[in-house]
Amino acid sequence: YSKDDKQRPVYITEGHSLSESLVEQLRFRSLTDEELLVAVYIVGSIDDDGYLRRDLESLSDDLAFTRGLDVSVAEIERILHIVHELEPAGIGARTLQECLTLQLNRLTLDTRPKRLALKIITNHFEAFAKKHYERLMERLRTTEEEFREARLKYKTYCTQIWFGHVFDKYLRPH
Repeated sequence: YSKDDKQRPVYITEGHSLSESLVEQLRFRSLTDEELLVAVYIVGSIDDDGYLRRDLESLSDDLAFTRGLDVSVAEIERILHIVHELEPAGIGARTLQECLTLQLNRLTLDTRPKRLALKIITNHFEAFAKKHYERLMERLRTTEEEFREARLKYKTYCTQIWFGHVFDKYLRPH
């Protein structure tokens, strides 16, 4: 800087955490106070990778002991589906299969490879994970090229939803 330049402070912001962003999105939903409390509790139980690794029964017990709320597992499941509708796609999934299914369900399934990818993940995930590709192609009556296109379609999705400390840095599937 020269003597004539006016020094200005430089502000550095980190953005929103994933949790803060999810809670903010929940506030735009038409939820009762109790539903919002349960949804926020679910969000607070999501790990740094964006997964909900705790079983719903444990969440129900925790809500009873810490918040004095008697919430059934079925009700927590219903509210978890609301959390699944938030951004980023796949948030709150309990397994890789559920994460990919949630992400693929956000796509417009306008091509055969997209529909095939969803069918593979939804109905044949274990065989796919074990790389039984030939058996899958035979079972799905698809060509090797169509199968490869479907594989590439879901491979573009991130399996780790949350990659850093700043919400603005997470990778969105294309």
